Amino acid sequence: MEQKIERQAEQTPEKKTGRTVLSVTLALVVVVGLFLVITKPWERIANPKNTDYFDLTAMSANMVYAQVNDMINIRPEAYIGKTVKARGQYSVRHDGSADKDYRSVVIKDAAACCASGLEFVYEGDLPPAETTVQIEGTFDRYEERGRVYYHIIAASLVAV
Repeated sequence: MEQKIERQAEQTPEKKTGRTVLSVTLALVVVVGLFLVITKPWERIANPKNTDYFDLTAMSANMVYAQVNDMINIRPEAYIGKTVKARGQYSVRHDGSADKDYRSVVIKDAAACCASGLEFVYEGDLPPAETTVQIEGTFDRYEERGRVYYHIIAASLVAV
């Protein structure tokens, strides 16, 4: 019986240390978890609802390409009403069946192997096609022939 008591006495400091480490670790996890739940940093990073202005001209080529892809193909509805500033090559495509011109700013990625176009409408004077332009305006949606499309209603267009 005495040997049993001695063994328990010998193990007690180790058990206390182990419990202390476990308690501190658990407390740290709870504090970090609460911090993340309260501040929600992922919303500031991934959710455009928290940003009203997207300056694509201040981003790297790959980031611009990814952002435009998100705006056009992944979550376009989240960008409606947001202000967008973009720079790229001005392109015009004529649709003969609708007898209508569609204008876009074509933005290439860093390797210049891939490109995305942001369609826009602008009421002012337009430069010749293939000119590098910078536009700024409001991202919006429109319906045409039973389909939904997205474009920028440009408030300004400058040849750069």
